[in-house]
Amino acid sequence: MIAGNHKHRPASTLEALRRSRKSLGILLIATFISLAMAAQVWAFIGPAFLVKDINNAAGATGNAFQFSSTLVNPRLTPKDMLTIGSVTYFSGRTGPTGRELWKSDGTAAGTVQVKDIFPGGNSSNPTNFASLGGVLFFTANNGANGTEVWKSDGTDAGTVLVADVRSGPSDSNPSSLVASGSNLYFIADNGTNGAELWKTNGVGASLVKDIRPGADGSAIAWMTDVNGTLYFAADNNTNGLQLWKSDGTSGGTVMVTAISPGGSSASPSWLTAVGSTVFFAANDQTNGNELWKSDGTAGGTVLVKDVYPGKSGSNPVWLTAVGSTLFFAADDGTNGNEVWKSDGTSGGTVLVKNIASGSGNSSASWLTNVGGTLFFNATDRVTGFELYKSDGTDAGTVQVKDIYPGANASNPAFLTALGSTLYFGADDGTNGFELWKSDGTSGGTTLIKQIRPPSGSAEIGQLTPNGSTLLFVANDGIKGRELYKTDGTAGNTVLVTDVNTGAPSSDPNNLVYFGNALSLFYSADDGVNGRELYQTDSNNASKLVADIHVGAGGSDPAFLRSLSSLIPAVFVANDGHGRELYAYDGTNVTQLTNVPAGGADPQTLVVINGVVYFAANDGVNGRELWRSDGTVAGTTIVKDINPGAGDSTPTNLRNVFNTLFFSANDGTNGRELWKSDGTDAGTSMVKNINAAGSSNPLSLVAIGNVVFFSADDGVNGLQLWRSDGTDAGTFLLAAINPNGDANPGGYNSGSVLTGTLYFAAQNNTNGRELWSSNGTIAGTVPVADICPGPCNANPDSLTVISGTLYFSADDGVNGRQLWRSDGHNVFLVKNIAAGRSSNPTNFEVNNFTLFFSADDGVNGRELWKSDGSDAGTVLVKDINPGGASSNPDNLTSVQGVLVFTADDGAHGIELWSTDGTTANTVLQDIRPGSAPSEPSTGALSAA
Repeated sequence: MIAGNHKHRPASTLEALRRSRKSLGILLIATFISLAMAAQVWAFIGPAFLVKDINNAAGATGNAFQFSSTLVNPRLTPKDMLTIGSVTYFSGRTGPTGRELWKSDGTAAGTVQVKDIFPGGNSSNPTNFASLGGVLFFTANNGANGTEVWKSDGTDAGTVLVADVRSGPSDSNPSSLVASGSNLYFIADNGTNGAELWKTNGVGASLVKDIRPGADGSAIAWMTDVNGTLYFAADNNTNGLQLWKSDGTSGGTVMVTAISPGGSSASPSWLTAVGSTVFFAANDQTNGNELWKSDGTAGGTVLVKDVYPGKSGSNPVWLTAVGSTLFFAADDGTNGNEVWKSDGTSGGTVLVKNIASGSGNSSASWLTNVGGTLFFNATDRVTGFELYKSDGTDAGTVQVKDIYPGANASNPAFLTALGSTLYFGADDGTNGFELWKSDGTSGGTTLIKQIRPPSGSAEIGQLTPNGSTLLFVANDGIKGRELYKTDGTAGNTVLVTDVNTGAPSSDPNNLVYFGNALSLFYSADDGVNGRELYQTDSNNASKLVADIHVGAGGSDPAFLRSLSSLIPAVFVANDGHGRELYAYDGTNVTQLTNVPAGGADPQTLVVINGVVYFAANDGVNGRELWRSDGTVAGTTIVKDINPGAGDSTPTNLRNVFNTLFFSANDGTNGRELWKSDGTDAGTSMVKNINAAGSSNPLSLVAIGNVVFFSADDGVNGLQLWRSDGTDAGTFLLAAINPNGDANPGGYNSGSVLTGTLYFAAQNNTNGRELWSSNGTIAGTVPVADICPGPCNANPDSLTVISGTLYFSADDGVNGRQLWRSDGHNVFLVKNIAAGRSSNPTNFEVNNFTLFFSADDGVNGRELWKSDGSDAGTVLVKDINPGGASSNPDNLTSVQGVLVFTADDGAHGIELWSTDGTTANTVLQDIRPGSAPSEPSTGALSAA
């Protein structure tokens, strides 16, 4: 459940909003596989074996490979929290009972499982929590009736099935539970009428109306209560997706009006009540997607204002009521995406403030009402995404605090009001993503407590008020994701109860294989030394490289790179005095940078010809470009681009034909494209693309001696550019979206296919779809409209194997599935999870086969592989048996073998390997006897 005002909004919509951030760009995935390297078969396959018993203190003896479908001491990982009165309900997981319904009053004794709905180690997976008359309603599966609607009064006996809408073990898949008047409404499929509107008062359930007769369903979405009347979007197969309302009767369930003519969809979204009026975004096919309102009558359903004149549409999002005023984010075509407000009249619908000056986007999100003040996350394109507040005036719309100083982003999220105080998660660049609070002043915006020291992320989430305290989920790095509470003070920010005691897993991450050393490097926690750097060589010998932060604190190694066979690894770590650059020569570890006041904090490491380039702060020159050859003497600043103590903050470092390209801000020309040969004189700005401000080059991708990137010249918005390193050779390839930002990118990765760049981009006609460019203006073209019309296919994880492009996409019919392209046409490879999204992620190529993780709706999220055909796209192994997920992550190809991390439900997150067959999918239990845990948030480092 998303905290704040948006808990009933579809997850797919919130995900699309997160993905729309301008920082998302094009990242290159190398798909070349060395045959010479593959010839040296790394002995990582065959019978199951332990690489090394890194933590043998538990006294484990014999073979550690005990596979079980029963979870042993898993982390509770509370989800879907909802408070009713003084009790907070949530779903929680234990070994004996699986994921079931729990409740808490904020005390250890009062935090208990309500009922084991699916008896035994199986999970009923309660979710979709809602309240009607002080009673909890939710969806769950008891193993006999499928997934249906349940209710609970907080007792075992009072937790019962409301109705078996689709009789027998089949699921009716109820969703979007919303209380309105005396009824609880939900969407369900009884197997005959498709997914339609249903209701219950707690005793049985009934179909309200078959809006679209037949088995297809009416595509109901955005269900919202407005003073006892339910409003929603639906498609009756005649008028397209329009605004509907219901009083709970068939006759009273009607289309309010056809906003768009001729059967075309108006696609109402972001339905939000302000008093007795519902505001929403809709497209009448004349003015584009704009702000509308309705009083429930056809005559009273009107366009509030054409914010972006013409057909382009301002695309209002994050609609939030503050008293009688509606706030939202929109783009008027002149000022970029900014915060607006409306009193329901055209004249009273105005831009609050142009936070990102000019046509830049502040990309406001997480709009939240705290005691009559609007708080939100936004960027002025100078300081990154930070916390803002607004009283509805230009002068009263200000940044509350630059939590992560400089151009970095603290990314405030999960904004939640408790009384007059705002609580949220944020990352200040030192303490990781932790819990913060704010009273609206800079001084009153503070870190409450570092739950996971010294610098790891506590993975803050699921913030829920309960009386005068706030319950939330956090991970202290020892007990896993558990339930915490706070009253806003450090002393009273405490673990409610550690339901699942026992040691955590070693949780390997940052897996990198360096062929020149025939070694796999990774970070792991053995339970004694904290998270440190490990090495596994070609003889399966695994060893701790060094205990850099002596004791249990852990140095948290990251950004692993290799310079040569003499210096197989350089990396960033923290010995307790700040993050510095280190080198490993195969025997000794040497600290290369040393900034006493908090560390140099090296970032974005890139290797070119045996030299690593990175951004660092020496405490004198600000954050600038540095280089190192792996020795202390050879670790120096390249150039003080922003002279003095100011930061140029180099980002997006890329090797382009042995020249370093990056973006930086020299303090005069804004953030622009730069290049360097490693010398002061050879480091220069390539082109001042936006003379009036910053072009903000993002996510550079190299093909040969040309770099592709996204930038904003101040005229065309964020579009695709290319450069050969000269001013004349740096130019706009295409204004893909003539009326706004195209946001070219691949989300997780970019892709190069026979000299052509493939990427995702947005225009106002086809939505976000697959595009390609050969580096010429004429050759920058759309490949396919995968989700026909203005909907977004959102191609993701673009990866090439032997001339075939693989990616995930949503065609609007099958959900997000695996696709492929030959460069001209696109094909659905396999509908892995029929009727729902399988969400393929973590793409990795091994032996010319695509490996990835996906959820087929039966086995949970597990490891899959594909040869590009339906029959050849198969589950490799159900590592965590049954419906539980092993959550494969950190997929890394190592000489013909795939190495990855996964949780089998018995050993926690540990190292696994496979040659692609079930028989040779084996576990290396680094930390025997550990408890299963949630998947690591550590990203796979690119060598």
